[in-house]
Amino acid sequence: MFRIEMLPAEYGDCLWIEYGPTEDEIHRVLIDGGTNACGKKLHKRITSIPKKERRFDLVVVTHIDSDHIDGMVELMQDIPPGLEFSHFWFNAYEHTRPEGFLGAVQGEYLAVELLALEEKWKRTFWNESFGRKAAMIPDKGDPVQVELEGGMRMTILGPTSAGLRKLRKEWDEVMEEAHIKPGDIEAVLKKLREDRRFRPGWLGKPDIEQLADSDFQEDKSPANGSSIILLAEYDEKKVLFAGDAFPGNILAGLKRISGYEGKRIPLDAFKIPHHGSKNNNSNDLFMAVDCPRFLISTNGDKFGHPDDEGIARILYNKRKSREINLYFNYVTEINELWADIKIQTDHNYIAVYPKDKRAGISFDFSH
Repeated sequence: MFRIEMLPAEYGDCLWIEYGPTEDEIHRVLIDGGTNACGKKLHKRITSIPKKERRFDLVVVTHIDSDHIDGMVELMQDIPPGLEFSHFWFNAYEHTRPEGFLGAVQGEYLAVELLALEEKWKRTFWNESFGRKAAMIPDKGDPVQVELEGGMRMTILGPTSAGLRKLRKEWDEVMEEAHIKPGDIEAVLKKLREDRRFRPGWLGKPDIEQLADSDFQEDKSPANGSSIILLAEYDEKKVLFAGDAFPGNILAGLKRISGYEGKRIPLDAFKIPHHGSKNNNSNDLFMAVDCPRFLISTNGDKFGHPDDEGIARILYNKRKSREINLYFNYVTEINELWADIKIQTDHNYIAVYPKDKRAGISFDFSH
């Protein structure tokens, strides 16, 4: 059994993964917490399962952007009874110097909470797989592989040390502007209480070839460039979780996997980077993989994701004979255009949306 659920994380990511030999022996991984509102939904999702089963083999916060970390911050302020996790991977300020903003304030809060939990639980779990240092791909040598309980293998394909160093500079600047020193929990809480304002997205008209061939300018955000990139393997299935990573970093990580030089890398599912942004989803990226399922997590708010260019590059560069599925965890004015039957037929794909326009979607590899 191996299934993935994209929780309704608004314009962010919150991925709930379950795997195991039977329904009576389930292991869980949680990747990101979405926005602040998603944190409440995540809390409800956790408390919906029996208290004795509220355990994650791994929790990951890929990077400090608010639409990935805010929900986790919310969850940590009201931890469900019985919640436990074996590993927690998150690169905080101290990890931006690998040898030893957008969401820096939230990062400070989460760091304080994790240290407090370690003291409360009397054990270490934060980046323990990396000797308490950064969760990253080494500058040289093979990527780090971690075997989780239950048999899932995680390969860390990013970030790079250079990406973390760029984040450190951004983090310093944001904290200075906020007049907050690392570890000042009261100042952090005050910042988190500030109102957030969003703007709705917009709808464009699709022309697949033209959109795919449009000029590509890679994302330059230090926070996105620090995203943890994971290749999850279980029961002969491979799933790539890309956070908000740069496509160049994803490609570099994939090329570090032996045996695929010059070939498309087979995947069973791909949570595409940065919610389908045109600056994080390149032609080169999708030419490098052979994949039947692409996951897009966003409700389109604030930045209007997914960009038409991002989806078009999937369709234009997939293996020509391959039918693919696009999984959306919301039905929105922005993504509904991909439900057009003629476009689906012409480009050999199926758009999959939540039933009855509800938020959140899941699929099970065994079905």
